[in-house]
Amino acid sequence: MAPKSDSASYSLKLTGPGHSFARSVSEDVANCVINLVMTGVATATSPSGSAIGGAGNFATGGATGELTPKLFMAQKKPANNYERVACLASYLTAHRDKPQFKTVDITKLNREAAGPPLSNPSLAVMHATNPYGYLSAAGGGKKQLTVLGEAVVDALPDRERVKVAISEHQPKRRKKRSKKKKSK
Repeated sequence: MAPKSDSASYSLKLTGPGHSFARSVSEDVANCVINLVMTGVATATSPSGSAIGGAGNFATGGATGELTPKLFMAQKKPANNYERVACLASYLTAHRDKPQFKTVDITKLNREAAGPPLSNPSLAVMHATNPYGYLSAAGGGKKQLTVLGEAVVDALPDRERVKVAISEHQPKRRKKRSKKKKSK
C-alpha cells in the first residue's frame, strides 16, 4: 500500500490467479488490512467503534483483539476429531493459559467455537492421546498437549506439513522381542 496525495486515502492492490483488484481505501480499512496481513487477525475498528468489514466478534474477542476459538478453528481446518481435539487443546494452552485440562474443558471450548458436537468426547480425547499421541496424561485425570500435538496444530491446515510434522515428532515404535522357544 502506498499513500496517495491525500494522506487519509490509501491504495490497495491485490492480484492472484484470475483476479486483479486496485482501489482506494480509507485509513481505517488500510489499518485493518495491515493488521490482517501481519497478524492474521483483523483488529482495526472504525471511528464508531465497530469492527471494519462486518467481522464483529467473529474475528476478534472484542476490544482486546484476542483470537476467538471460532476463528482459530476456522483457520486450522482440522480434518478429524483427533485433530480438532488437538486444536482445542492448543487454544486452551496458548490463549486461555490452561496447559492442563479435562475432557469437559475441551467440550465447552468446542461449543464456544460453534464446532460440530463431538459424539463421544471421552473417546476422542482418549484416541488423541493414544494412539495418535497429540495429548498426554498430566495427572489427576487431566491431559496436556504434546510436542507432536503442537507440531500438528502449527502445521494445519497444510496437509503436507502435517505429514512432515508427524514423521519428525512421532516417537519411534519399539520392536517386539521374539520369544525364545523352550527346549524339551
